[in-house]
Amino acid sequence: TAQRWGIVNEVVAPEELLPRAEALAAHIAQFDAVLLDYTKKSIREIANLDWSQGIDYGINMGRLIRAQTQAATQGISSFLSGQQKPGKDAGKA
Repeated sequence: TAQRWGIVNEVVAPEELLPRAEALAAHIAQFDAVLLDYTKKSIREIANLDWSQGIDYGINMGRLIRAQTQAATQGISSFLSGQQKPGKDAGKA
């Protein structure tokens, strides 16, 4: 029911929980650490902002991330090469 309602993304059997959690953690760990840190911070902070503050916050976070990572360069390269949804399947063989 929770998955049908969109509350959770996935449901697994109890015996599959730990292996699935480890697989998700390994997938997430492949992403840029700076980007992950700012993403977690943003999720915590943006809920307390109104719309215009949230827009400004997002713009500033984007600037900080681009200044500290290769995300902008990689994103532009992916776009120009025609890759759809860059980063969506990062780490998959």
